[in-house]
Amino acid sequence: MTMWRRRREFLTALFSFWVGVGLSLLGELAVKASQADELQLVVNPYEGIDWEKVYRVKTGLHAHTTESDGSEPPERMIDEYRRLGFRALALTDHDKCTWPWEKWGRSANDLGMLAIPGNELSRHHHTVSLFTTYESELSDLNKNLENINNLGGLAILAHPGRYWKPTAAGVVPADVLERYKSLFMAHDVLIGIEVINYENRYPHDRLLWDALLEQVMPGRPVWGVANDDAHSRSAVGRNWVVLLMTELSLSAAKEALRQGRFYFATITTHDRLVRNREQTPEIIAVLHHPQEAVLEIKAVSGGKPLPEEACVWISAGKVVHKGMRLHYNRTPGLRSYVRAELKGQGGTAFTQPFGFAVKAPNQ
Repeated sequence: MTMWRRRREFLTALFSFWVGVGLSLLGELAVKASQADELQLVVNPYEGIDWEKVYRVKTGLHAHTTESDGSEPPERMIDEYRRLGFRALALTDHDKCTWPWEKWGRSANDLGMLAIPGNELSRHHHTVSLFTTYESELSDLNKNLENINNLGGLAILAHPGRYWKPTAAGVVPADVLERYKSLFMAHDVLIGIEVINYENRYPHDRLLWDALLEQVMPGRPVWGVANDDAHSRSAVGRNWVVLLMTELSLSAAKEALRQGRFYFATITTHDRLVRNREQTPEIIAVLHHPQEAVLEIKAVSGGKPLPEEACVWISAGKVVHKGMRLHYNRTPGLRSYVRAELKGQGGTAFTQPFGFAVKAPNQ
């Protein structure tokens, strides 16, 4: 073997050695970075729910009658919602509170329902006002939100997609995001947005929801809802909210909405030929296993357990995991929040977002 050949082999071996050392150091740094970025669940809207005893109340939060621009009188809308299994309903006519139901010959108590007072304030960005009889001719949204808050109500932004469009790249414009973020940061009474409205006519509102969550979570949750915005009986029952309540009362309903103790569902994400309310997923339980850093969803569709692949987890607007169990400290791409979508054969159910903070190394 020549001297030059021996020298070349020596240098090759030396290079391989240092490459191995370098890769080992990088691996250790990656592990340390992963440990430093360990996430802690700090927002869990389903925490403390007794899933064996909780009331699951199918609820409609946005519907119109002949008291504004609907085609049916209040009593017929109430009857249709009850026929479809709804146990709580807000008739939200434009700038007019269609409540109490006794004015139209219906008693919520006799029907086994909750009659939620409210209306759709419509002289600015349309906003669903709930749990108050407040009516207003003001065109100042901020002032109206302050008034709703002072009266003990809650508010939800109706169909935001009517007021903005995505960029050519399919993202929320910076000024739009800042406008909505500022509203939510200024008004605690504003609990969420309609992610699904009517016939899912503004699907880009899911982009807005995710963009907002990425900006404000975990400090300021923004809950999502699906609402019919029904103006006729034919539009009833496409979308709903399931409130998770300790009792059937207005105070319990308001608290469930305030705390995000609900999920929402829709059949409008599916082709009309396959839409089916019974085949839309029902969430049976949302469980947190802190020792494993795992979130788990139990759900059924048509009475049968939902398959693993039917559940996707979304963070920063992207799918980060598929399956009913999420190991949140082993999931690449998970940011300050995550939410789940469960797709059945007839419709889709959505959880509220969970919020995370980076766990301090000594915790």
